[in-house]
Amino acid sequence: WYQRRVAFTAGVWNVPCNTKSKTQYFYYSWKKHVIQSSQRGMKCLKVKRLGNGARMYIGACTGYHYWRFERGDFGIRLRLLHGNNFCADVSGGAPRAVRKVQLWTCENGRGSDHWLKKGASMTTIKVVSVKAWPDDNSKYLWKIPATKRCFDLDTQWAYQMPCQTSKLTQYWGYHNLKITNLARPGLCLISNAPSGNQHLHMGPCRGHYQWRFEKIGTHIRIRLISSNFFCIDIPGNAPHNRQRIQLSKCEDRPGSDQFVSKGKAISGITNIKTYFTSRYSFCTYKGIDFRGADIRHMQTNNAADCMFKCFGNGDCRSFTYCGQRKTCFLKRKYFGDNPVQAAGNCKKCYSANMNCISRKETYIWPTGYYQFTFKNSHRCLDLLGDEVWQKTCSKNIPTQFWYYEYAKYEIKHVQYQQCLRVDRAQVNQQVYIGDCTGFYRWRFERENSLVRLRLLHGNNLCLGLHPGGARRISKVILQRCSRDHRSYNWLTPGNHAKSVPALKSVTTQYKTITSSIKVKYVASGDAGTWAITTGNGVYRYQGGTSWKQVKGKTFTSISSGRSQVWATGKDHKIYRYENSNWYEVSGRLMQIDVSNTDAVWGVNSAHQIFRYLGRNRWQVIDGAAKQVSVSDVGVWVVNKQNDVLYRLGTRGNPHQNGRGWKSMSGKMKFIACGPGIVVGISPDKKLWFRQGISGGRPYGIRWVQTSGSNFVRADVYGNYVYATNAKGQVLVGEFSGSFAKWARIDGCLYSNFDFYGDDLKTVPHIRDVETCAMLCLKTSNCQSVTYMNNRNCYLKRTPEGRIPRPAGGRFSVSISCLRSTQWSYGYHPIKVKSTGWCYDLEGKSLYQNKCNSARYSQYWIFNNHMLRNAVAPTKCVRVPNPGHNQHLYLGPCNGHYLWAFEKGRGGIRLRLLSGNNMCAEILGRSPKSTEQVVINPCQGSTTSDFWLSQGSAKVITKVTFSIHTGRLSPSTLTDYDFLGADFRHFDNIKSVKACSLLCLQELECESISYTAHDHRCYLKNRPYGGSPRYKKGVQSVSMRTLRSTTSLWTSQHRQIIVKLSNFCYESRGDWVFNEKCRNIQNQGWTYHPKLHTITQGGQCLKVDNANPGTHLRVGGCDGHHYKWAIEKGSHGKRIRLLSGVNRCIDIPGTAPRHHTKVMLWTCEDHARFDHWVKPGTTKIKEKKHCAGK
Repeated sequence: WYQRRVAFTAGVWNVPCNTKSKTQYFYYSWKKHVIQSSQRGMKCLKVKRLGNGARMYIGACTGYHYWRFERGDFGIRLRLLHGNNFCADVSGGAPRAVRKVQLWTCENGRGSDHWLKKGASMTTIKVVSVKAWPDDNSKYLWKIPATKRCFDLDTQWAYQMPCQTSKLTQYWGYHNLKITNLARPGLCLISNAPSGNQHLHMGPCRGHYQWRFEKIGTHIRIRLISSNFFCIDIPGNAPHNRQRIQLSKCEDRPGSDQFVSKGKAISGITNIKTYFTSRYSFCTYKGIDFRGADIRHMQTNNAADCMFKCFGNGDCRSFTYCGQRKTCFLKRKYFGDNPVQAAGNCKKCYSANMNCISRKETYIWPTGYYQFTFKNSHRCLDLLGDEVWQKTCSKNIPTQFWYYEYAKYEIKHVQYQQCLRVDRAQVNQQVYIGDCTGFYRWRFERENSLVRLRLLHGNNLCLGLHPGGARRISKVILQRCSRDHRSYNWLTPGNHAKSVPALKSVTTQYKTITSSIKVKYVASGDAGTWAITTGNGVYRYQGGTSWKQVKGKTFTSISSGRSQVWATGKDHKIYRYENSNWYEVSGRLMQIDVSNTDAVWGVNSAHQIFRYLGRNRWQVIDGAAKQVSVSDVGVWVVNKQNDVLYRLGTRGNPHQNGRGWKSMSGKMKFIACGPGIVVGISPDKKLWFRQGISGGRPYGIRWVQTSGSNFVRADVYGNYVYATNAKGQVLVGEFSGSFAKWARIDGCLYSNFDFYGDDLKTVPHIRDVETCAMLCLKTSNCQSVTYMNNRNCYLKRTPEGRIPRPAGGRFSVSISCLRSTQWSYGYHPIKVKSTGWCYDLEGKSLYQNKCNSARYSQYWIFNNHMLRNAVAPTKCVRVPNPGHNQHLYLGPCNGHYLWAFEKGRGGIRLRLLSGNNMCAEILGRSPKSTEQVVINPCQGSTTSDFWLSQGSAKVITKVTFSIHTGRLSPSTLTDYDFLGADFRHFDNIKSVKACSLLCLQELECESISYTAHDHRCYLKNRPYGGSPRYKKGVQSVSMRTLRSTTSLWTSQHRQIIVKLSNFCYESRGDWVFNEKCRNIQNQGWTYHPKLHTITQGGQCLKVDNANPGTHLRVGGCDGHHYKWAIEKGSHGKRIRLLSGVNRCIDIPGTAPRHHTKVMLWTCEDHARFDHWVKPGTTKIKEKKHCAGK
């Protein structure tokens, strides 16, 4: 014993002796060669460094802490075993003063401060080896009093964990110097080496596996027999969970982590093998193969024997037993490398996880309809489209209820009857509901008192939340299974429901449009509605219940596209309908379909799939089908087994080949698709709608049944379905229901536009803009969204944010638009419900007036969020700014001109999309014709003047002629066809004037072509079609020319000046140059609006071809490239070649110089281009044309 005082700083000092001071008593262990302080947690006397003057202190028993007492010439001294001749010494050489104890070179002089003697002693604690533990292999909980925790086992490693009497892994036995665990029979607790910090684990009973219990006073510790220095210990002093049990040097101090005590004994298990066999049946995954991570394989009689083989292997964490081959595969991972559906010669497959088997858990997720609640966020699983999110729990929300099928390991949504699944077994994968295929099997497992949901197909993957899961709305994803009680893996059953309301079907109101014919096949598109009767006759729909037979051919299938009709005959020949005639196309097909963009696909009698390439060429597509349907939503087929397949990579462009097929759930005998909609007819003759088709999931979410039954064939056009029933009738129905929000997303979408500011919240990792909009619909106070390409969804509290502005890569949606009613297409009166009067037009301003069906100014057409009037179809209803009492008027279609008809408590109201909660109402609220229509904040009162109703439609035929007849004649190109760019056509149109009127009523119509011999009118969405060309008998009109020709340029002889350079067009020989403006004949030009020619001296301005860079010249008015239109653009006037595809007159180079040849170039809208011209002086003598020489 060595008396020295220990200061609060843990340093060792030389002070006067005091037998009552416990800090002056030290204990020396001869075996350990350590000196410990009884008052400092049995820590050791040590130094930080080797060298004279190194201070001695009390600290952890590591580093320089080994000492030896040795006898010298003048007494006993304390030598440090780590150094070369260093002993304990007192600093300063004055032994009676209070000095630090330090390290110094050992000296033999009599006066040295090295010499020590034993002082007063305390009662020593003697270590006595006794029979301190029952040696009968009885299983007890082994408790650690210092940490108040128990020994536990996780697969093969020993841990300290909170004590649980229900866990078999916490029951240990001792017999014949071996320590065993109830959950791992046949294995022993071992150490890899007899050294410090070695973690203990279960393994074969060999090596360092023998232990002895020792009693020290009233305490018991466990010593490794193969090394007298080491005992079982817990690292550190804090009672943390999941600390591995290890070897440390044995210590005697009170409160040590090395002391153990006996807890509760196991009860209720008389036969371990019988018990584990019953546990095996609870934990077995039938039909699942834990593929990979094999340790070894062997032959066993059954799966239970395979389980005990796994028990006997210290590295085995799971196993798979193949019943057909009677082979047992032991695995080193919980679920192998890749759990998959058993197949091949191991279909009868049984797999189990030893974690499940070794636990005495009786917890089973309750059967029935329950909410799944996250324990740490207190929110429930819910749906957003098909994605699974956490939301605030409510027992009144049917989409929050699920049930678990133990036999199939499936979690199904109660309403949709689809499985909880992921696309890939990877961290951060979005969880959604879909078909019960792929990665869709789950298992509830218990960890202490907590429950989590593990994916069977992945390696240690559980259901969890996206980082930041405490938010009210968060994505549900896959995460690594965590044991942390604070993680978002843990679930608990929420509210229980005895029943959940069934999913409402998509309602459809049908009307019959046939009377005297029996139809077996119907097709509808921009090219009209066509039918094939039971006698294979071909009919075309005329309106009402009237059909007109198209004679000449009989067919078995037919399809109507944007501008083409295709059909196949009984002999499988292919035909295309053009100019009132059927023309045969090479090839043989059993069934054919054409999209709304004129993409053609078909299948032959051998069930091969083909795509039309044009010019009588077909391409074979992989796969097999009996029927195909194609539209902008992609290519869909049905095979002989009535399976529905979708062609990946064809959404938005069915002219592509795609890249493989994706199978859909459900059986259909017929499939049909149109713009944004897919329907199918099931074998029981019911019509189903494919819900949730979007950019992120182009194949949709699920099938939803529609109303009606006994259907045979169907087609989709717009929001309408055309179907035939078993009676041969054609039924037309308009869809309504929850799908409408998805169907209208394109009509409410602002591409490359940002609703900047007024953010309500930002939700990351959203798959597409459709899901972003659905999230807004389910969030209170959300009125619009902006979606970015980085997958961030910005929810806004105002209809268009704070500053709506163009921005690339952003997509915005107004929720007012999504919630709006579908105002019927066509010209309708707008009635004010409170006054019974109608919106009318006086000059440019909107008023209310008594309804009068004879007044064209009371008829309005609503399309693409723009409201226009019958007497001025090119103008839009707008307001100067979104303020109070701002008058509505007709003006340019820009600024504040976008509207939405939305449904409310009092009917329908007209909301300004670019205003902050502004709607149209009547100023003064009295039924007077002089009251103007203004905008004010939208109100919910059912008696206000906001509420409107739609009057009866009227076909407008003559109202616009008084405005445009004077311009029609000079704007009409005779024997000229604007080929291509068709978006709609009409039959039985009497004149080119009537055709032009139809174009003026369509906002997207830019030009028309009219064929007089069959009275057909083709509407185009490009100013001059796709490829203008000469064609006899065809008349064409560009709306740009029609609206602007007479006012832009008069038929006078004048200069043509380039705005950017102020140079003029001048002819020199046959060519045209850009020269300084002069008063000479060669710079005078005459434009003839009726002929669309530009002449000089009787010769025409022309080009040899319509390629960019072709130089202009003057010559005879012949050929195909001499007709021009002077049109108004964004920066002035320019001269366009009518026979070219977007070609205008231009000057080469970026800095226009004189004496430069004028050429043809692609029309551009930039202000710095040399397209833009202006009329010059008319004071130029016209150049005379001389015949002959």
